[in-house]
Amino acid sequence: MFIHSFSVYIPNFINAQRYLLGRSIVITKSVLLTTVIMCIHSIALGIFKDIQDTEGDKENGIQTFSTELGREKAFFLGISVLLVEYGIAIVVGASSTSTLFSKFISVAGHCSLALALWFRSKSVDVKDNSSAISFYMFVWTLFYVGNVLMLLYR
Repeated sequence: MFIHSFSVYIPNFINAQRYLLGRSIVITKSVLLTTVIMCIHSIALGIFKDIQDTEGDKENGIQTFSTELGREKAFFLGISVLLVEYGIAIVVGASSTSTLFSKFISVAGHCSLALALWFRSKSVDVKDNSSAISFYMFVWTLFYVGNVLMLLYR
């Protein structure tokens, strides 16, 4: 997933600039921000993905955050990674050269994602696989909403 962020956002941006719009290729701050933010989100997704399979990973000798730290600590590490991501997005959104409307929506949107993450995380029982899987799918929803919010950055 981490590689996905590099292999999708920058090449698609270059393709659109060069071949669709006929512009010279200049990597902008917004595409770099999107790539960094989505890489951070990918790290969190990787952490959350392994929580529900901790026992199987242990049995097979696979080292993951959840096998090394335990489910609870891995879960809170993933939450921390996402909160850092949203903090970066909020600071960059507030200081961007976008219109006031775009700044407001991007900052308010990422604040909302952080709050939704925080409140949803309080109801997760990391020892229950179905609860962990449900939360993992919720984090994917946050990923897609974050992608939409990234369109507002300039």
